[in-house]
Amino acid sequence: MIILLCVIVVIVLIASLLLGGDAFLSSKAFEVNFVIIRNLEKKYKTKLTEYEINTPLRRAHFWSQLAHESGLRPIQENLNYSVYGLLSVFPKYFTHVNVMEYANKPEKIANKVYGGRMGNTEPSDGWKYRGRGYIQMTGKDTYKRLSDAVGVDYVSDPDKLLNDPDAIVAALWFWKDSRINGIPGHSS
Repeated sequence: MIILLCVIVVIVLIASLLLGGDAFLSSKAFEVNFVIIRNLEKKYKTKLTEYEINTPLRRAHFWSQLAHESGLRPIQENLNYSVYGLLSVFPKYFTHVNVMEYANKPEKIANKVYGGRMGNTEPSDGWKYRGRGYIQMTGKDTYKRLSDAVGVDYVSDPDKLLNDPDAIVAALWFWKDSRINGIPGHSS
């Protein structure tokens, strides 16, 4: 466990520095994250093994990714962007001409940026299938593939991914489905 924690510290520090963030640089944040990780490791030990998150390096990468994407909490994508946020994050979808129509309207933003792709075909699918969980599962196709793989219907009830057990299974499935353990350096 000590090796795992040391590897996580290094990975998160490097990621925080590269991304310009400082959320994980305080000792209190590290302490809280380690307690959360230790509790999740105990609670889901069998599932972690089942999905081959079974070496210190794999575990460090897995937990670091969850910490980065969700702060180690099952959350849903907010999408409450200001004018500046929309123009910065989604320049493909928003210009100075249309941005005011969407600013600070999360549902409308989601339907614009996620609509018509990732299996989202209905007018409100972008909002319905926005990112959720520890790893932000996004798009109806992803929810369907997850549902088929684990035998739980997330398509008709996407908010199930806000529950800890469902969110961890979704994160583990995504990790395996994306073959992240097969990336060079992840195998040891």
